[in-house]
Formats: sequence, structure tokens, C-alpha cells
Amino acid sequence: MSLQEPAASWTPRDGMPLSGNPALDAIHARILTQAPERADAIVWLQGNGYDRGAKVLALFRGGFAAQVAITGNRVRSPVTVDHLAGWLCERAVPVSAIVLDANAMHTRDQAVHVLALAQEYQWRTLLLVASPHHQLRAFLTFLKRAQEVGWFGRIVNQPAELPWGAVPSERRDTAAAAVILEYAKIRAYAAHVAAPADAERHLAARMSRVVTLRPATLADAATLFAWRNDPSAYQFYRTPHAVPWDAHVAWVASVLADPTRALYIVSTDGMPVGQVRFDQHADTAEITLAIAAEHRGKGLGAAALREAGAACRTAFPDVRSITAEIAEENAASLALFASAGFRAVGRRGQFVMLTRTTQSL
Repeated sequence: MSLQEPAASWTPRDGMPLSGNPALDAIHARILTQAPERADAIVWLQGNGYDRGAKVLALFRGGFAAQVAITGNRVRSPVTVDHLAGWLCERAVPVSAIVLDANAMHTRDQAVHVLALAQEYQWRTLLLVASPHHQLRAFLTFLKRAQEVGWFGRIVNQPAELPWGAVPSERRDTAAAAVILEYAKIRAYAAHVAAPADAERHLAARMSRVVTLRPATLADAATLFAWRNDPSAYQFYRTPHAVPWDAHVAWVASVLADPTRALYIVSTDGMPVGQVRFDQHADTAEITLAIAAEHRGKGLGAAALREAGAACRTAFPDVRSITAEIAEENAASLALFASAGFRAVGRRGQFVMLTRTTQSL
């Protein structure tokens, strides 16, 4: 199946009803026109009858994902999840491509169940399909659940095509009126939705270029030396000063020879942009992540952290948790790791100790 661009969403940003929260409105405008990308699964959130089906079908036929996860129930709507699955099958979507969750009674349930499926099936990227008025709350709810369970994958918003003045199926009010109610629900369910700042970081990371991790070699010593002795980096290290070349080369050689340590070069478009290191301690591994100064602010740190989980599982299959120690002054790194599901568990001097499980990172 070839990868084809489905029709662009009709939704104009200037026609979107506003919430009164500029940060939230900016996020909403971005997700309504987010570009599709290749994913592991298309997530069809039950609701508004078959209104969302055309978008799901276009994404599947376009080759953006080989599986469709339908999440909802059999009791709250006359159009049940079974009806949605049947609608897809009638349009030549194989039964084997459909994953059915029939036990979700609301958006929070849908997020809980789908993220559990994502961990079970090792899905790394999800195309989230809701109606335009519901897309924002769905996205924030899924992102919050991803943070809670430590799923650090991609959530790509793909709202159905429905004009703001239209009345969605199974509703009596227009989409424009419905979104005002959705804004109120976001406030009411604050404990179950991600903060706007977290959503901004997630969207920025999704826009970043693809990164890869490869094992470092001694030939990388000079590049690593330049990164190590950058004052903007070492100000946050335990040894906050430059190191001599000979000592650095000896350190690189010792790391490469140590079976309890793994050092990787982060690259994008064939260009080295940073490094990731793991130091194993029994069933835990401490991660160190550094992006070169000229490549910061592009979402590469988040992308590298996402790839680091697979690298850790490969290098150290027995490791069950990943830890990090980050200088309390390093606000950017603390925010990055928090968005990846790490939680603070203590302090060691001027460093914040963080941890999370390796599951699905």
C-alpha cells in the first residue's frame, strides 16, 4: 500500500471558536491542521456516529497505518464499536487490521485502554481521530495518560472533517457550540488532561527531524570532546569544567570497553547532534543525554530520548528502570524528562534524582 496524502483538513484556524486561554487556543489551532505521518495505528474514538469514519478510512487507504484501534462501548450510543468495525469491513478493511476496545465509557477510559494497547503491541506512533470539537480534549487526555504510564511515543492529531456550523451526529447543537462545552470539560477534568506547556513540548518534538542512535567508537572521541568541553553543557555536570584531551580519550576507551556501559551518537540526516550514555547498575540504568548547543531547541532531545528506550532494552535486557540525575538549574532538561514520564524521587546535592520504568519507552 503506497503512502498517500489524504485530503487536507478543511478547518480554518481563524474560524475556530476560542476558549479565552491563548496558550490553549494556540495548541488547538495547531492540532486541527496537523499533518499526517506514518504510524503504527489509527485510533478511532467512538462518538458522533460515523462522522469520523471517512478520516479513518482515508488514513488507512493512504497507507499511514496498518491497524485501526476502535475504542468505545456497546451501551452509550446506538452506533456501537461493533457497528464502526462493520462499517470499515464493508469498505474492505480486513478484520485482522482492526483492534476493538469495547469497554471504554468516556474519553479518559479510551486513553487508558488505548495506551495499554500501545504498550502491549509496542505501538510508537498513534493517529488520533476525533471530531474537531472534541480533538483538543482527546489529545490532552491521551497525552496525560501517556505521561502517567511512561509511554513516550507520538500522538498525531487527525480530526474528522466537520464544519463548525454543522450539527455532529448524535448531537443537537453545532460543533461550534459543542467545543465551548469541551473547553469547560477541560477545566473540570484538569487532573486528567495534560498542561498546555506539556502539549507544546509534545507538538514541538513531533515536528523534529527523525533521529537515530548508533554505538559510539573511538573515532568519535574528537566530536565527543568538543561537546564535553562546551561551557553551556559542562555547567550542569558533576565536574563543571573542561577536561584535557588525553583524559577524555582514556575515558572514551574505558566506556567502550565496559560491558555495563553503552555510549551512543545521536544523529539526524546523517549529522551527529548529540550523545546518549547508559550506566547499568543491576536492574537499573542511569541515562545521560546531551545535545550539541547548535542543535538545541529543535525537538531533537525528545526524539533522542524516545529512541534511547529501545537502545537500553537491547543493550541491557534485564534493566527494569531508568534513572537520571539532572542539575536543579537545568530547567530545560528537567522539563524534557518530566514530559517523558520521569518522576522526581529525591535529591543528591544540587541534582534532582528521576526515575521511570523501561516499559514502552
